Amino acid sequence: MKYILFIVFFLLYYFTSFTKVPFGDCIGFVTAFEKGEWVTTITAISHFLYYNFGILLKKIFPFVTSIEIGRFISVFTAALCISLMYNLLKEIGGSKKWSIWITVAFGLSFTFWRNATNLEMYTFNAVFIMLFYIYLIKSIKTGLVKYYWITGILLGISFGSHIQNIMLLPCLGVFALLKFKENKWAAFIPLLSSFSFFVLIYIVNHIQTVGSNQVLRTDSVWVKDTLSKSIAQYFKDILKSIGYLIYNFWFLTPFIILGIIRMWKEEQKLLIVLMASVLFNLGFATFYAVSDNYVYFIISYVILFVFVYYGIIKTESKFNSMRLLKPLILLTPLYYFLSYNLVFQTDAGKSFHHQKEYKGGLNYYLLPWMNNNVGILEFVIEGKLAPDKMDWMTESAKEYIELVKHQYLIEDIKKQ
Repeated sequence: MKYILFIVFFLLYYFTSFTKVPFGDCIGFVTAFEKGEWVTTITAISHFLYYNFGILLKKIFPFVTSIEIGRFISVFTAALCISLMYNLLKEIGGSKKWSIWITVAFGLSFTFWRNATNLEMYTFNAVFIMLFYIYLIKSIKTGLVKYYWITGILLGISFGSHIQNIMLLPCLGVFALLKFKENKWAAFIPLLSSFSFFVLIYIVNHIQTVGSNQVLRTDSVWVKDTLSKSIAQYFKDILKSIGYLIYNFWFLTPFIILGIIRMWKEEQKLLIVLMASVLFNLGFATFYAVSDNYVYFIISYVILFVFVYYGIIKTESKFNSMRLLKPLILLTPLYYFLSYNLVFQTDAGKSFHHQKEYKGGLNYYLLPWMNNNVGILEFVIEGKLAPDKMDWMTESAKEYIELVKHQYLIEDIKKQ
C-alpha cells in the first residue's frame, strides 16, 4: 500500500507543481544548483544537505535544468513522506484502513501539498523528521537500544537539513527522563548522539572561521523582530496559527483533542514525548517573524495527524458516522476551491488579493496547487515593484538570469 500511496501522490504533486519559479527562497535554491558550488558550512540558512543534494543531482544530470532538479526533489521527497507517514501511523496503531485514510488527509493538507508543489526544502527536511518519529516510537514501544541509537543519529543528521530541528531536542530530554528507570544508560543515547552532531557542526564551522552565532543566527533581523513584538502582535500570531491549523485539518480538527485525551488515558509516556516535540515547534512556527511562516508548521502537523489517527481508531466503534469522514477527506481539494471563492467574494478578500497580486494574490495563499503561478523571474525582468521587502529574492533572480542568459532568450527566461 505504501508504494501505491507514493505513486498516487507523486503524480498528484507533479501535475499540480509550479509552472514558473515561485516567490520566496525558491530562486535562491535554483541559483545555487546552477552555480554548482558545494556548501561546506552548516548554518541557520545554509541548508547543507538540501543544497548539496541538489548540486549533486545537477552534476550527475547536467542536461536537466536546475529548476527541474528542484521540482524533482520537492515532488519525490513529498511522495516519500506520504509512504513514511503511512508507516508512522501503523507504528502507532494497528488499523491499516485508517492509516491509509489519515495518510491521504495529511497528503492533501494545504501546508504539505503546497510545499510539495513549491520549490522549497521543507518536504526534503520532512523525510528526516518522519524517520526520526518512526524510530522514536519504536524506541518507546520496544525499548530496544538499537532504535535509541537510530533515533538520536537521525535527529543529529537532520540539523544539516534545517536547524529548526533542534526544537526536537526537548522531546529527547523528556524521553530520557521517562526511560531513565528502565535503562539508565540507554535512556540518554538519543539525546547525547544528537548533541554530538550539534557539537560537530560548531567544530566544522570553526575550522572554516565561521562565527558560532551563525549556526542559530541569533543576530538575524528575523530573531530580533520575533523578540520585539507587542502583546497584540503575539496574540495576532496565535490567531493566525489557529487559522492555519483549521485550514489544514478542517473537519478533522476535533479529533486532535480527542486523540490527545485517549492517548493520555492509554499511553501517557508516548503522549508526553510527542507533546514535547509539538509544543516547541508549534511555538517557534507561530511566533517566528518571517513572511509565509506556514512552512514551519509541517513538523508539528505530522504529530497532530497522529493524534487525529489515534482519536479515530480509539473511538470508531462508538460512532457510526465515522464512515462519512472518508468521502470528506477526498473532497479536500473542493474545500480549498470553495474557500478561495468564498473569500474572494468579500471586500477584505478582494483587498488582500489586490495587495498581494504581484505574486498571485489569494491563489498563492489559499490554493495548494501552483499551476499557472506568477513567477519571480518574469517579475524581475519586467522591472515590477512589490510593497513587501524582497531584496534577497530579486538579487538571486538577477544572478540566475546572468548565469543562464547565454543559454536562453530573455523571453524564454521569463517563462521559467
